[in-house]
Amino acid sequence: MPTNRKRPAAASEASRTGKRGKVRCRQRQGKGSKKRTVREQLLVEFAAVAKLEPGRGTSRGRAGRRARLLRSLLAIARDLRRKDAAAACSLLIYSEALEPEGLESPEAVAVEAVAARRRLLNRGGRKLWDQGRISGQELLEVLPNASARCLCLLQRLVSLASGRKHGEPSPELAAMALATAAAVLRSDPEGSCAICLEAWSPTARLLVPSCGHTLHVDCFWAMIAGPCSQAMRGLCRTCRRPSIWSPLARSNLRCTLTSAASAAAARCQEAGEAMGPGDFAALCVQFGSEIGDRPSDLWNELKQDLARRSIRGFGCVSSLLSLIDEAEAQAADGIAPEDL
Repeated sequence: MPTNRKRPAAASEASRTGKRGKVRCRQRQGKGSKKRTVREQLLVEFAAVAKLEPGRGTSRGRAGRRARLLRSLLAIARDLRRKDAAAACSLLIYSEALEPEGLESPEAVAVEAVAARRRLLNRGGRKLWDQGRISGQELLEVLPNASARCLCLLQRLVSLASGRKHGEPSPELAAMALATAAAVLRSDPEGSCAICLEAWSPTARLLVPSCGHTLHVDCFWAMIAGPCSQAMRGLCRTCRRPSIWSPLARSNLRCTLTSAASAAAARCQEAGEAMGPGDFAALCVQFGSEIGDRPSDLWNELKQDLARRSIRGFGCVSSLLSLIDEAEAQAADGIAPEDL
């Protein structure tokens, strides 16, 4: 006997709408959510890798996630047609801060990052690069509780990416300096500088070596330029452990040191006290041993900085270029052959 059974209203409605109902449901659920751009996805993944602590998970898992991030950044940074190439390239530069404490980044990653930045600058100019790269403020937003060492490295790397070497610090670098000081105060509120023994302040400009014994930036420069036995060069004056700097962070330190050295050479030249080749050789050996850099790289950077200063109107500096060439010829007198 046939029955004329009616389906329940809910079942009838579900069968009538079918797949369309599911699609509409998904559309309603995703209507208020905003899809992330590639730039935002890269920044979120960078922050996620940066927040991985050494005690959480396996070292292989951390290394694998970091390797996947680097592959993604490399692929995007190499494609100059992509609008996110500058963002990926800048994060590739900042990835040195993701290294575990005391370990250096592979030289190949640093070389690739610098080459990609140069290609992007040649293609679009500095204005497009600054508009497209990840800024220091964006890093601070996604890394509110980063360690002092990580923030110190990021400050150096952001300075390198922005290309600011002369003049007053930019607002983003000033913000990162304040964030570094805040991180030091969180981790060591009763601490003080290992050189001047002055307690930390919220506005102090600090530098955090790989060993963790924080110094004032000015104290660090004074320590490097001051007298010291050769055996202590490149070591922490507190724990005597070596100060390890990643390739790009070391490049930023090199730029700062050579800029200060060229300014000092210009002042000496104006005062009639020209620096001789031996002075330049000893200076490069001293700086190189402190930051783990090759004296030959310091030679080249110093010559370029002197040339830039002469273009800016420092006419007295042009004569110093010949002294640098003489110092290179006499490098064997002040620099060990294995350092060249």
